[in-house]
Amino acid sequence: MVCMEFLDNLLTAALGLAGWDVWLGLEAGTTGDGSFRWLDGSLLTYATWAPGEPDGAATGERCVKASYPTGLWSDVFCEAAYPFVCEIDQDPFAPTQPSYQACSTSHEAYISYGEACYRASATPKTWQDAETECAGEGGHLASVGGPGEGSLLSILARSNNITHAWIGLSNSQLSSQFRWSDGKPRTYTRWGPRQPDMSLIDHSCVSFNATDGLWYTQGCDDLRPAFCKTVNGSTGSVLSAPLTGYCYDSRWVDLGTGYCYLLSTDSLSWGLASAACLKEGGQLASIHSQEEMLLVSAMVQEITRPFWLGLARMQNGYGWSDGTALDYLNWAVGEPDWEGSDEEAEGCVEMGDLGTWSNTHCLDTRHYICKALKVQLKQVTNPVAEGGPYTPIPHPTGSPTEGPLLEAGGIIGIILATAFLIACVLFVVRSYVKRNSGPRPGEVETASCDFQDFPESAQINMDSVQMTQTRRSPSITSEESNASA
Repeated sequence: MVCMEFLDNLLTAALGLAGWDVWLGLEAGTTGDGSFRWLDGSLLTYATWAPGEPDGAATGERCVKASYPTGLWSDVFCEAAYPFVCEIDQDPFAPTQPSYQACSTSHEAYISYGEACYRASATPKTWQDAETECAGEGGHLASVGGPGEGSLLSILARSNNITHAWIGLSNSQLSSQFRWSDGKPRTYTRWGPRQPDMSLIDHSCVSFNATDGLWYTQGCDDLRPAFCKTVNGSTGSVLSAPLTGYCYDSRWVDLGTGYCYLLSTDSLSWGLASAACLKEGGQLASIHSQEEMLLVSAMVQEITRPFWLGLARMQNGYGWSDGTALDYLNWAVGEPDWEGSDEEAEGCVEMGDLGTWSNTHCLDTRHYICKALKVQLKQVTNPVAEGGPYTPIPHPTGSPTEGPLLEAGGIIGIILATAFLIACVLFVVRSYVKRNSGPRPGEVETASCDFQDFPESAQINMDSVQMTQTRRSPSITSEESNASA
């Protein structure tokens, strides 16, 4: 039987291309105990629930979807409409299908996924030697822009019997700043527990762990396999927020970047401070460069008490509450403090009067700093003079707390930040409660796949992942999957 983790990675990779949530063949049982069962009658032995899920036992949410882009599962009402995934047993007498969708003739060893091509190199090399090899083929060590690409690397690793492999992220140029070797924007990170580890000076390069899909800093001279990536001969460029626009009102400070910052001297817990920033139309501040750190430090230099930042611990290490990549760190000496029996409760990050960071208890009260994109001047057509000039929307007036109306992107950002906040709260609460020895209703143990049990013939075939988005019957099918799901 093909490992369920392989099928889950295949589905997440497919969702990364499709951009949809999809139905799975999983539903709540009829006993009311919160258990779930597959429609084909097979046992539920593997699950990747989203934080806080499943949560619909009391409300009647009985059906399960996999969410874009993470692939994580949620129980929802069965009356909702989503595309769906079908599964059939592979015909053993059918002709052998090609394992991969090939790239151009010059990159025959690569496979195509989205707008890029990828390959795994099983020969162990140092990080720099691996980067040189990839560059010699017109690419770089792989950058990862989201869960779909991460799942693809997991599949490539398992297909090539690789456990750890270099990706293109390192802080070799500036110790506090992680950058992709291909110059891609740093929009996504997936650090492992206690990562990135800044305590060891030589741990400047990042490897991908195929067992858990997480990222770990390693010594750049370690010998490891690697992932190469090419993007139509282009190395890309770093994106940034537009510098134009204005702040919500006079309370927000324009530091000359694409963002505005709000300093509050109210003393709140991390969770309440995060909620207060959301109410203001922003989020607890994330910091992504030394330049931004210096600007924020100068803004608060008159105040000696520490401030909350949007950095908090999750099950797989730290992450920013606004969902941006964790690509810059400014820990104080000896921080983060991982030691002691109460380490899990010290899951939120404060900025001290020297601008350095420390982890502390999330229920402690601190001042806080909010951050929001600048409001951009929009242009609307003058309805009186047809074909006349465009008129910019005026600066908002009225109560400072009203702010501008949120656009779709802002709403999505608040939804993501709220989900992150809920997950943080759940994690902190669980830190104080000892778990029972068995899983709770609807939850299963998630054992890792054994590489010895992983069949050589189990390869990703993105050609066989058929995706159609129609109102009546959108679907994704994977004909090569022969395990029950």
